[in-house]
Amino acid sequence: MMKKYLITILFICPAIIFAAVPSGSQYNTDNREFMVEDALNDASDTPTMILCFMKNLRTDLMVNKGNYLAQIDEEACNASGQISSGPKSEDKASATSASSSAASKAYTDVISVVTRASSSDPMVAKTWLVVDGPSGPMTVYIQGSATSAKTDSNPYGVFQLDYTGVDGNGDDVMYGVLKANAAGVLEWYESMSFMGMTMINSLSLTQNLVTGTGSGAVRRTMNNSVYAYGFAYDSAGYCRVELSKDGGAPSDSDEYCFDTREAQGVKTVWDYDLYDATTGRRYDLPVKGFPVRTTVGGVTYFGFADYHGIHFDPDVIGSITDGASLQRDNGQAAATDYSVNISMGKLDKITKTFVSLASMDKYPMNSYMDIPSLSVTGSEYKFYYDHDITSFVLTHNRVCGENGCFDTPLSPEITITAQQYYDLEQGGIGSWVPGVGGVYITRNALINANNNSPGSSVEVETQEKVDPADYPPVLYCVDNCFTSSSIDAFVTKIQDGSWDSEDHAYEANNYRVNGIPASSLVTYTANGLTYETDGSAAAFPSNLSSDDNDNIDATQIPWGMRTNALLTDPSEFTCESWQDGADYCTSGLWNGSISEYYAWRTGHKRWDKNYVVKDARGDTVNFSKPMEVYYQVPTDAANGNFSGKEVMLDYGGSGNLWGFPGSCFNPSTGSFTNSCGSYGSWLPWVNRFEIPFDEDTGFVMTGRNQTGTKYLVKGRFGAVFLTPFAAKKGTLTLGTASDLPSDSTVNVGPNGTAANYIGAVPTKPDTVSVKQGEKL
Repeated sequence: MMKKYLITILFICPAIIFAAVPSGSQYNTDNREFMVEDALNDASDTPTMILCFMKNLRTDLMVNKGNYLAQIDEEACNASGQISSGPKSEDKASATSASSSAASKAYTDVISVVTRASSSDPMVAKTWLVVDGPSGPMTVYIQGSATSAKTDSNPYGVFQLDYTGVDGNGDDVMYGVLKANAAGVLEWYESMSFMGMTMINSLSLTQNLVTGTGSGAVRRTMNNSVYAYGFAYDSAGYCRVELSKDGGAPSDSDEYCFDTREAQGVKTVWDYDLYDATTGRRYDLPVKGFPVRTTVGGVTYFGFADYHGIHFDPDVIGSITDGASLQRDNGQAAATDYSVNISMGKLDKITKTFVSLASMDKYPMNSYMDIPSLSVTGSEYKFYYDHDITSFVLTHNRVCGENGCFDTPLSPEITITAQQYYDLEQGGIGSWVPGVGGVYITRNALINANNNSPGSSVEVETQEKVDPADYPPVLYCVDNCFTSSSIDAFVTKIQDGSWDSEDHAYEANNYRVNGIPASSLVTYTANGLTYETDGSAAAFPSNLSSDDNDNIDATQIPWGMRTNALLTDPSEFTCESWQDGADYCTSGLWNGSISEYYAWRTGHKRWDKNYVVKDARGDTVNFSKPMEVYYQVPTDAANGNFSGKEVMLDYGGSGNLWGFPGSCFNPSTGSFTNSCGSYGSWLPWVNRFEIPFDEDTGFVMTGRNQTGTKYLVKGRFGAVFLTPFAAKKGTLTLGTASDLPSDSTVNVGPNGTAANYIGAVPTKPDTVSVKQGEKL
């Protein structure tokens, strides 16, 4: 409740019925919910978050069952928090970080008890949870009472929810009320104390799902001033106007209107589900993750286990040691025992396929380049290949400052012909392509853009994690190798303060090389979950401090380390005739003779650790890996460089579809832009395209080039960025200041009256009964 949460208008988008999939299938009946993203949101977003939060408690399933523990994915209810802003890098490191972060959900523990005396009495719920408050952790006490279910004309039913937030000193810092009456009016009032200030926000909203209309007013405190707004909407438009500032005249009395027709806005979708293309039944991964708990220092913590490992709060995960016991929560049933084995490294297997450079026309790419003769200084660049002029067009370079590192537009852009790059004799171009993955443009492809044969084309990498049971006994490394000794030396510098920003933990003789003498060949030997060099693990230590981690973030390896190709037979590291003095070379990576290899990675981030969950028999739980799927982006200028292209996405199950490329979006002009604003006023970062809810075009395939199994796709949750709609001005009746609710809050915390106090926080139940809206 302490963050900004999106509200304003919630669209329950009707299903469009198609002939091929049964009309009663989940594909056609699952709701689609999209929020309107508008400047007014900051004033009125908390109610939506509260409603989402309480919905996922599933109090309706836990009536008269005593105290129960629920876990809520707070960020899933934080719609506005999912809208990024400002320019973003789309290189491999950033993509890896984003994917890993998306896979590492943290859940908020909530204790609740629901009672109902009879079927004619109201349902009463008492709830306790701890969230981030204005000055640290805050305990929130909540009492809710529901007397009537929702209807089409009254989308909220009749209820009242009072809440009080108490800080660590026992002082009330927040109190509020959210309620809905029989007339379909939702009212919210909240007062928050922060740094000697009191901020009051309120909302009145009337909605009718039958007619698709609504109106109301909001009050917001911003920059030490209080603003009031009126708004209204129908199925085609949404308008708002400032009613007052600090109780007086408005600072801007213009009425602003926007087009709310779904086809006219730009959507960014956070939750896509996949469906069987014949039956329309919702598809999920076969072996899904499950909730787990563990005990550290006598305290029980709750988390989750899945293909990516185990997920607990960041301050907990570092305290979980190899061999720790886990229990799977089964709701009211007895827990199932598991354990976790932890390695500080992971092994990946990489497989290459080959496509022509011409087929990569206009795909945006990222790569490090340093070509002083062509005014390209050492930096990460964003660029694309333009087949019409057989040239690479550099559009952005990486600029770092006190606010972070961003891909900044070049003015003017730099054009390098393929022939110019070939003449530099620098080899090929290794790059990262959002929606495709790692690619390597071979030297021969530069002068024959239509060739798709190994060694003379563009190599596209597919990567998968290797189960420790399948680790090859011995692997050999030539380039970008690290050893137990090189890591120890790096960590020593980090801990004694002698490090600098150019440091890394790779072996000097094997860092960014093409060939080495036999004496520099690095041998990795498998031992359980890890690989060793000279009898010690070639991996980061598990006992790094938070200061150590912060310092590593400032070196050359903030995202961890990854070897270049590892092979089971060192003789495959053959050298070209011109590579005199080298016994082992990586030539096979660019001449096409090496199409499958391994890579060992390690680092200080949680995603570079390997968490293996085992059952009571010691057998590894083989969770389903995210499924690679491919979407053919429609040929449309609005889709930018991805128009007509096939992109790869990862489906992680339960609505998680990752890998969409993005760009900054200017709602005022309704267009994507490279000018993302400036620090403090960034434009939102939005998915460059969406997959439409359309049976003919809204589908993905499991194989490249639109092969394999077909799955229909449906965006279930997201936001719509509205476009201006001047024709709507003056056609709606906007809410007024008289609609705003007065203070009717009740203190249900320990500082309130005895009659209103809901009681001290109960002992946390031993098992989770509800996780993100699902009863276990």
